[in-house]
Amino acid sequence: VSNPFSDEYWFADPFILEVTPEYIYVLVEAMPSATQKGVIAKLTIARSSMTITDVKVILEEPWHLSFPNIMRKDGHVYVYPESAYGKKLYLYELTQEKTGKTSLKRIKTLCDDVIWDTEISELLGGQPLLFTARHDDFYLDIYKWNDTIKRFEYSESLESPEQNMRMAGSLFEHKGIIVYPSQISTPYVYGKAVELREISCDHGKWNLKEIRTIYPDRKSVV
Repeated sequence: VSNPFSDEYWFADPFILEVTPEYIYVLVEAMPSATQKGVIAKLTIARSSMTITDVKVILEEPWHLSFPNIMRKDGHVYVYPESAYGKKLYLYELTQEKTGKTSLKRIKTLCDDVIWDTEISELLGGQPLLFTARHDDFYLDIYKWNDTIKRFEYSESLESPEQNMRMAGSLFEHKGIIVYPSQISTPYVYGKAVELREISCDHGKWNLKEIRTIYPDRKSVV
């Protein structure tokens, strides 16, 4: 995708909001060059040229925001961006007016812990589970929904000998298996590659099985 706004913003963590015959609308972490603090923005990408034609900041908090994961339920669209520097995980409802204006309104707290890039899914076991990596990326932490306090609470962790546990997008189902996309990083390289693994839980035991690793075309990644 061509980015004519590269002098103003650095973009990361894209999630597709909507696709029309003419445009792709994407929610991203946008890092303004002037502030170096992440906000959530909506990008408009022209499909004919694959060029970003518009950038609209739709959420700014006193803390850094990133990874604007999208949840669609009962005709509503919700977003739960990473807000680790805000000390909690919040849920926002997205509204799009006829004028084209898009906004996010905070409606509830999902978790009281400091957690990073997060995925909420019911694909494993039919109950809502929250998946998140610790800051060092060696652990995938799993949270379960507590209906009494209306929050996700820590349940258990999967550990890896490598820094490859941070989410790189949403869990998805493919040919009957649940795929967990994660980032491979090192102490010196952030986002070295994306690893796809099958994730499953059999009688309470979690398993990860490597499918493939996708490396970027560029040789250097920062």
